[in-house]
Amino acid sequence: MNNQNNTDPEAVIPFIIVQPGYATGDMFAIAATLINNPQYHVLISTTMDQYENVKDPYDNSKSIIEFYRSSGIE
Repeated sequence: MNNQNNTDPEAVIPFIIVQPGYATGDMFAIAATLINNPQYHVLISTTMDQYENVKDPYDNSKSIIEFYRSSGIE
């Protein structure tokens, strides 16, 4: 059920956008969505370990996270 336009605070459910750590080209459109609508959130998949070491050479999740933070998105 799509409740995107519902204004009742009890009925508003957050939307989660799943972004792979290799999909850097998607971050600009996702950032615009996140800034425009606080109901949206992003989940970034990663191969980072607990020490923030990236195991996959195609994993750019660290730079994606930094981009969102520097854009004012937490």
